[in-house]
Parts: sequence; C-alpha cells; structure tokens
Amino acid sequence: SLFLGILFGFITYAQNNPEIYPYTTGAKVAPEFKVKVNGTEVQVYDSPVGAFVTFGLNGKVDLTIESTFDIKRVDIRPKSKNIAYNLENNIVKFSIDNPSNLSIEYNYNIGRPLFIFANPISKPLTKNEAKNAIVFKAGQIHKPGKIQVKSNQTLLIEGGAMVEGNIVVENAENVTIKGYGIVNGGFIKSLPKDYTDKFRRLFNIYQSRNVLLEGIVSMDSHTWDVVPELCKNLRINNIKIISGNGGDDGIDVVGS
Repeated sequence: SLFLGILFGFITYAQNNPEIYPYTTGAKVAPEFKVKVNGTEVQVYDSPVGAFVTFGLNGKVDLTIESTFDIKRVDIRPKSKNIAYNLENNIVKFSIDNPSNLSIEYNYNIGRPLFIFANPISKPLTKNEAKNAIVFKAGQIHKPGKIQVKSNQTLLIEGGAMVEGNIVVENAENVTIKGYGIVNGGFIKSLPKDYTDKFRRLFNIYQSRNVLLEGIVSMDSHTWDVVPELCKNLRINNIKIISGNGGDDGIDVVGS
C-alpha cells in the first residue's frame, strides 16, 4: 500500500510536469511580456501581429504573465473556455489543464495579443520514421531555403527550432510534417521578384496523398500559407498560423 502510494505520487508529479522547449537563439522576442509556466520562464516570440509562447503539457499548469504596461482589462479567448484569472500589479495568473490555443487581449487591444500555444507532449520519432527523417533541432534558427520532402519521409521541426524556408511536397505519398517548432516566412519578402508565387508558399503540397501536417507554428507568410493542390487523404491538425500580410490566406484547399 505504501509502495503504491509513493508510485501514484510520482506519476501525478510527472504528468503535471510541462515540456519547456529550448530557447531559440537569435529569434526576436517580445519586450513587453514575461511568461512563466509552473515557475519556469519560457521564450516570448515576437511577430508582426502579436507575441506568442509555445510549450507542452499533459496536466494542469499555472501560467504567470508579467507586462510592462498598465492593465485595466483582460480577455482570454476563446471565451467558451471560461478561464478564470487573477490580475494584480499588472501580473495575470491563470491555470489550464489540457492542450489549448488561447489569445490573451489587453485593454481591448486586439491588434497586439499574446497567443498561448499549449501543445500535447512531444513524442519521439519511431524507429521507422527516424530511418528517413529530416530533423531541424531545437534551440536555433535554420535557413535551409526550399525543403523537399519525398515519399515515406518525415519532416520534424522540434519545439524551440525556427525554420526560415518553405516546405514542398510534390508527387509524393506517406509524408509526415510535424513538430512544435516555427516556420518563419519573413524571408519571402526578400526573394527575387521572378521567384514564382507557387514556391513562395510556406507549405506547398502538390499532387500527393496520405500527408499529415501537424503541430507547427507558421508565422509571417507573404502569400498563401498552406496549399494542398490536387491531393488526396490530407490531414491538417493543430497548426497555428500568425500573419497579417496582404494575400496571406491561411489554408487554401485546391482541387483536393
């Protein structure tokens, strides 16, 4: 009985231990926020349309958000979650107990929210996936340009990795694109003008089947963002798109 009690206590502790991704060295951070998850500070990324944090959880976590400006009102969306919060000395505190995508809005300012992307806990690549995988490691900015993903390949962007490049899947099958890292489309505006619009898309999936796109944060696209064209059996799950440029459609399903 004592052994079971100790074991149960250990499991409960492990389940409530959040997954904090490594800091992305060199990534632009939002100066007005400091965010802690269960007391551990997480990186607050900046983007042209809002700040955001991303981490993993599989149980209840407590969030603390400190701000450099005076707060009169807080809205946590979606409102349907009915998340109660405490506000004191410009510090907002609240808890969540399952994966959630939230928008924290201050003083009715919808032009500069703080997004909270709380993901399920990461799962390592299976042995089969690892045999034919493209992996962008956490903690750094990668600048690969065009990333061609072929049949039976897995592309993994780890939480805490940022990729300045676009992902192309053409005439392929059984492809997985996943991870809790970031694809940053800011580089697109510096491409030559003759660089065709089709290949400015951050996720260009053409004439392919059995494709999974999951978990990734896509930011600052300058054209259509996720474009499956003439595809079959495509699944898009828990991706987060942050952008505010002209013509930057989120997900355009074309003939699929």
